[in-house]
Amino acid sequence: MEERIGNYYRIRQGKRQDPESVRKSLQKGYGIQHPERINGYQGLFFGQGDVFASGEVYERMKNETFRSFVMNSLRLFEKENYGDISKGDIEENGESRWLGNGDKVFGRYGFYLDNNYLGRKEYDDCIRIRVWNGNTWIVYDSEPDMFLLLDEEKENGQDSPDNTNNTAVQGATPDAKEEWKTGEVVTNIEGIEFLREYRAHPEKYLSLSPLQRMPVIERENKNTTHFFWNAGILEGRRPYFARCWKMFHVINLTVYVVSTGLNDWDMNHLFVPMMIRRGLLNADDILKIPPCNIGKTWQEGYQYYVIHLVLKDEKPQQNIRWIGKTFTYDELNRLNSARKTAET
Repeated sequence: MEERIGNYYRIRQGKRQDPESVRKSLQKGYGIQHPERINGYQGLFFGQGDVFASGEVYERMKNETFRSFVMNSLRLFEKENYGDISKGDIEENGESRWLGNGDKVFGRYGFYLDNNYLGRKEYDDCIRIRVWNGNTWIVYDSEPDMFLLLDEEKENGQDSPDNTNNTAVQGATPDAKEEWKTGEVVTNIEGIEFLREYRAHPEKYLSLSPLQRMPVIERENKNTTHFFWNAGILEGRRPYFARCWKMFHVINLTVYVVSTGLNDWDMNHLFVPMMIRRGLLNADDILKIPPCNIGKTWQEGYQYYVIHLVLKDEKPQQNIRWIGKTFTYDELNRLNSARKTAET
């Protein structure tokens, strides 16, 4: 039986270097006591993990032409040729690869059935390659990145990629209490308590949307109703401000997240899994998560992603529910009113 985890098959086993032996070799070669403190040191360990392909990509790799395309794309990826992505994404790849832990580095590669690309504006197929939790994952461009929800460690009798042991394993469902794996969450407090903490120590966090200070005024349009809001940490030091409101018969969730260190690809592919892992959203079927409607806005010198979702309550075919804490606007208005009084 093939080695796999969830719907992903291992197509190449990783060759991990011993960090200590690398450090000692550099000490000797450069005569530096602490080479690990030099910028770019982490990049020496990039791409050493296992390589997994989605079930669809894996099945098609039985065709030698397509397999060669996938493996050539993988070699380009490892040589810092990231294919068909933007200049901004290439720069962020470089920062993550050489200054970070390598996660979020991705490439996009097009395939032509007849190997004839002259005069062609569209690929016949397209794959994405991405590093996540030390391993490399290959999927079709149209596939959701469900590997983001796989557990790192053996849990409930299920194995991780490093412990597949020639056994077929099903992908684990996300733990709503587990922190998203791109950064340790600095605090789990939410709502009013988080706003007090954020305002007392803003230097500890990235920017939070100025909507936190804006009173909610009922609109003249009686078809619009405000339900609840929440604020807290989404990942690492990055806060979010979420608000739920109803227009006519549709319940909407709008979330504001500062764009620092993120890109459109991150928000399209990572946002909902991120919210699920933080225990804020739930989905009936994680394989059918709907796409986000994403925009950007400038507020007080910072750019924010504005993520818009339609919740399931009034739209049965929708897949997403809010399961996080809820806070009333009366609470928010009282907090802001008390702050203004104190300032005056």
